[in-house]
Amino acid sequence: MLFTSIKNNLKLILRNKVLIISMMLAPVGVMWVLSGVFEDMLHIYSETDTMQIAYSVDDDSPYKGFLDQMKNENSMEGIEINRYQVDETQIESVIKNNDIAAFLLIGSDSYTIYEYNKYKNQLGIIENVITTMFEEMQNISKMDIEKKKVSYSEIVTIDVIPMPSSFDYYGIIELTYFAMCGVVTISMVVGSERKNRIIRRMQVARVSNFKVYLAKLIPCTLGISIELIGAMVLSHIIVGNRFGNYPETIGILFLLAVASSAYGILALHIVKNLAVSVIIVFSSVWFMGFYGGSFQNYMMNTAPDIFVKLSPMYYVNRTLVEFRTMGHSSYALPAVCILIGMIVICSLASVLLIKREMEE
Repeated sequence: MLFTSIKNNLKLILRNKVLIISMMLAPVGVMWVLSGVFEDMLHIYSETDTMQIAYSVDDDSPYKGFLDQMKNENSMEGIEINRYQVDETQIESVIKNNDIAAFLLIGSDSYTIYEYNKYKNQLGIIENVITTMFEEMQNISKMDIEKKKVSYSEIVTIDVIPMPSSFDYYGIIELTYFAMCGVVTISMVVGSERKNRIIRRMQVARVSNFKVYLAKLIPCTLGISIELIGAMVLSHIIVGNRFGNYPETIGILFLLAVASSAYGILALHIVKNLAVSVIIVFSSVWFMGFYGGSFQNYMMNTAPDIFVKLSPMYYVNRTLVEFRTMGHSSYALPAVCILIGMIVICSLASVLLIKREMEE
């Protein structure tokens, strides 16, 4: 009974060739447009007119009173010096979010330079500016305060994440976005199920709630997977995007297809009206994509971190992009855990709702 239901539902999905082709072409069209429009924007981290140096100073540092004066006297064309009052744990995010070439953490008798290696060709100039600043501050400080030794620059380099091309970035991101919109594929199965009173028939045949659920989940996952494969091939041919770490990428995209199916099935069981269910899923996916980098890329996203990190798509998008640019990603494990969590939670909720429907 289960195998027959899976086969019939898969045939139902594959029969609608217009929808399948549309779900293959839609992400390719969007990625082609966005990658062309934002092609130059992704170079924002590698091309800048002014390099910024930032500093944070302890309250008990003998240099605190001289820094504002010294930053103005040592300003140079193309270099801007600003103060940020942050602690050591926030420095890396400040550097990356504000595109700062070097950050000085100034204590009472030492200072640390945090360098952004994206500016490695200019770091010699920056270190010379910083050294000059401290030499002059030491000379001034002799007149008014007790001289303290400065241990010259323990340098900590902060790595820059390689930037993908716009074609690779949007070629990856839009696939995940449209995969999460797989509810349109799922709605055909659920609509046919309601029209033909399949759940009632399975109840008479004493089919378990879980098997009823699997009869929808498996064909829907296969349908979305077919759409993903088609979109991947077409995007490579038309847009020229590439992926990294193909086995891991394919594994995460398959988990995404399962999670999308589970999420869509749950929505369709919570809200009985198919059109309303599709609108709700599309709206929620839009918000996930907005904060997860599907439109404005996540490297330049100005949204609050709390919203960004609540989006499952942020972890999937970042993982797949970093697979392409770096060959590895620290976000891979969180992405896998989040997708598995979505699958488990949505599946359990759907099975309970199916049980309730069968008992009515």
